[in-house]
Amino acid sequence: MIHSHRQALRALLPLLVASATATTSYGFAEIARGSLLLQTNASATYDSYFLGTIDNAPDTTYSLYPSLRYIRNAGRGTITASTGVAFNRYEKNQDLDSDDLRASLQVDLPTVEGARFKGNVGLDYNEATIVDVYVNDRVATETFSGNLAFEYRLSDRTNLRESFGYSSTTRDLYSDQEMISNQVALTYKGFLRGTSLTALHDMNFTNTTGDVFTGGVGLDQQSHNFSLGLSRPLYGEVNGSLNYGYSFLRRSAQETTSGETKSTSSYISVSIDGPFLPRKRFPKLTSSASLSYSQPATAGRNDEAGKFFSGNLSLTWSARERTKLSIQASRSMDLSLTDLSIENNRISGGFDQQFGRSTNLTGNAGYAWQTTRGTDREDRIIDASLELSRTFNKYLTIGTGYTYQNNDTSSSGAQPGRFAPRDYERHTVKLTASVTF
Repeated sequence: MIHSHRQALRALLPLLVASATATTSYGFAEIARGSLLLQTNASATYDSYFLGTIDNAPDTTYSLYPSLRYIRNAGRGTITASTGVAFNRYEKNQDLDSDDLRASLQVDLPTVEGARFKGNVGLDYNEATIVDVYVNDRVATETFSGNLAFEYRLSDRTNLRESFGYSSTTRDLYSDQEMISNQVALTYKGFLRGTSLTALHDMNFTNTTGDVFTGGVGLDQQSHNFSLGLSRPLYGEVNGSLNYGYSFLRRSAQETTSGETKSTSSYISVSIDGPFLPRKRFPKLTSSASLSYSQPATAGRNDEAGKFFSGNLSLTWSARERTKLSIQASRSMDLSLTDLSIENNRISGGFDQQFGRSTNLTGNAGYAWQTTRGTDREDRIIDASLELSRTFNKYLTIGTGYTYQNNDTSSSGAQPGRFAPRDYERHTVKLTASVTF
């Protein structure tokens, strides 16, 4: 199915480019009360540890990504669309050269002030070669995703929300994954000094093909989550919420060592939205936090689907008008390319410094540790980055960046046919330029 989408998009691309050539020769075009832009991004990247090759020897990648962007903000709705092809060429590993098609569409449905109905719909198609640290490889992927969300006001105090999502990802060698999610929520608000009551049903379907390293044993799961939650203003701009729920997971017997096909669990979650530090005492700080203890919606192979603490913490300090410092901490559960559950923990800090009106310097450093459920594998990753960019005018922006990564893992991994150590240091240096007409 993805290949048919790709062929259709490739057939449309020359027509879009031709229209852009005819209408953007003066640097700007207006179509149906919207603007059509031709944007080209170019980059050169040196990689000291080129993953996915026989010896991981250094290589340099050159990329050129011309794309058409259409933006319409007129009227009561907005439309944002883009399409283009990223041409990637490698100095040494020329067998990895690729022409990657990318396209997206985002539509915010028209509304007026006080309207009962509002919503949005989005579609994305993306081809890319992903450097995945967990599998220690460079993986060619094709991803198609879509989402639909709307909110309908039943009365002055009652809202109905619906959110649907779909994603399909195909990969070379590794597991193809297809996921469908749907969430329905009914909220009654405005009682007991701003308290809101929300009843929610969350449904997820996950299907995968497995990979060549596991003999094609994939996942076949469906989960349902029912919850009831209360939220209300705590103080100032801070809102707090408390949710109690019950989750149900059904899966195939071949996914676990025990052969269990059903698991159920109750859970509780607490969150604080907004600056949890008082604005009056800390006027330059913005903050947010959330915490949940629940059964994940999707469980990997050999994962018995036990409860899991997840959450995030964010703190940003506007030290000066053009200087920002930030700290983040997070804990989440993800599904790997090999259909295993990964517990991700990460702490990081960064800064954003603006010089004048057109030069920006950003930096980040972080430490992550990962545990793979159903195995004894643990990973430790230290990373840091520094980026400098300058905008010369509304047409041209150039930049440069450096990243450092230190990978330490207890897994040797099975990757026949090449030398692939999992413990390494990696340095990348990148030069970029962006031209917009």
